[in-house]
Amino acid sequence: MSTGYGQWGGNGVGLSVSWRDALLDVGKDRPTRRIHGWRSQLAASPVGDSAFNQSFAHFEALVKCCPEARYLVHSDLLNNNVLAAGDRVAAVLDWGCAVYGDFVYDLAWFWQSWYPAWHAIDFEREAAHHYEAIGLDVPNLKERLHCYEVHIGCQ
Repeated sequence: MSTGYGQWGGNGVGLSVSWRDALLDVGKDRPTRRIHGWRSQLAASPVGDSAFNQSFAHFEALVKCCPEARYLVHSDLLNNNVLAAGDRVAAVLDWGCAVYGDFVYDLAWFWQSWYPAWHAIDFEREAAHHYEAIGLDVPNLKERLHCYEVHIGCQ
């Protein structure tokens, strides 16, 4: 059985000790990352880093509402990664962005209007109705969803 949260290595062990730690890592400019140097480049850009810093501070205040849940989260349910047959999911592809954490994180990806047909869908409301229909208590859904939307925006 694997342990840990967030991204994981080849041994299946999550790289963070908690889900909140995995989320907060988005603000760190680690030398081991492919995009190392992004913080200094952002600060030196014409736009600057004030918008990121404000967003990250808002995110840090929200992260306390997130549970230390550990589910397999796809983190990229867009871009043709879900194949359907009729009204059923037939396959979920490309697990390269997957993490261990709160399943609500997957729902947060739908805040972006990737497809015009989605503009009329209230994904939060639809999810809340679904969770209620199956008898699943999802505390702080609105706050968790907002936290994850801000987190995605900080990436």
